[in-house]
Amino acid sequence: MSAHNYLDVSQWSGTLFYMQQTLSESGFQVIRLGTPRVYPNWQRKLLSYIERFKNVLAPSPFYPPIQEQWLRQVERQISAADCDFIFAPIASKEIALLNTSVPIIYVSDSTAKLFCQEHLYTHAQGQQSKLDEATLKDMERFEAIALAKAEHVIYPSQWAAQSAIDDYGVASSKVSVIPFGANLEHPPDAAEVFESRQTNSLMPCRLLFIGVDWQRKGGDIAFHTLLELLHRNIDAELTVVGTVPPPHIHHEKLTVIPHLDKNCPQQRHRLNQLLQQSHFLLLPSRAECYGIALCEASAFGLPVLTTAVGGISTIVKNGQNGYKLPLDACSADYADRLVEILADPAHYHQLTLGSRSEYDQRLNWNCWAEALHALLRSLQNRCVPSNTSSRS
Repeated sequence: MSAHNYLDVSQWSGTLFYMQQTLSESGFQVIRLGTPRVYPNWQRKLLSYIERFKNVLAPSPFYPPIQEQWLRQVERQISAADCDFIFAPIASKEIALLNTSVPIIYVSDSTAKLFCQEHLYTHAQGQQSKLDEATLKDMERFEAIALAKAEHVIYPSQWAAQSAIDDYGVASSKVSVIPFGANLEHPPDAAEVFESRQTNSLMPCRLLFIGVDWQRKGGDIAFHTLLELLHRNIDAELTVVGTVPPPHIHHEKLTVIPHLDKNCPQQRHRLNQLLQQSHFLLLPSRAECYGIALCEASAFGLPVLTTAVGGISTIVKNGQNGYKLPLDACSADYADRLVEILADPAHYHQLTLGSRSEYDQRLNWNCWAEALHALLRSLQNRCVPSNTSSRS
């Protein structure tokens, strides 16, 4: 259940789409609540363009528009079905307003408290506020109700889980941490990844930056890291995907790709090529709830240089699939780390192996579904009669 269109791979970086797809393919009997739909290609592109043009007036995942008619429809669907659980990703408002006795599994990558703190941080950095005080208070209220009503709460990071416990008084026994996976329709074969990495020269050093929000994702630090490397006579290139830097950000070694649509096979292939051909994903985020791009990088054996903020610490392990630098690290610090790795090809090779290993062992949707299945079985035995089939 979600008011967001979870059949659209462009929604929430594709996470909702891959959640429902993985559940359907993993032995769960899934009943799709609400009104999700697959739009024709032309209509999806038009809606995507309008959304980006408006710069997403209400960007909060906690505050989607929900109509009374939609809620009553969902309640009728639940009444007509034999559900063991309601699986509700990023649906705090939906949960708060829904009237049902079916146990609810609430999933999110953050809490409203953490989101508001991030909002205040970006506002303090000079970015225009898109959410007024009343909206932020509503988010907090819906979040508190949803967490109280949910049978169990799942987060992809310990950072978010701890906020539910500390900021909302949720019992630790009611909270689980299950990392999200990489949103890839066709994950690359491990053998092909390693073969490509072994034959791929480290010079020029190709850096990749992926993100819609230039400032929050640390785009300025990424760009100045490029300049720092060039100043040290390191042949380097930076490709920016998903955003357009400010006008003063330009260089012959900088390539900007404003948008790649994951719904378009050609554009998805282009993004996969960049992940395969780059040497590092450089993402010096100022704030980050989780970071699906980091999981996707691991699938391609691509080491990450990022920041120790938010949920990133659950994804990136220092010396395994990359490195997390402190929030106050500057471009020179990132350049130092890059120069150190480039000077030791064996070290870089180990990082590529470790990156793919983290994907295979933790950062994929099959592992997420297995952990979820075990959790739901445990909850089912405790709160509802045992059934012969696994439904959600």
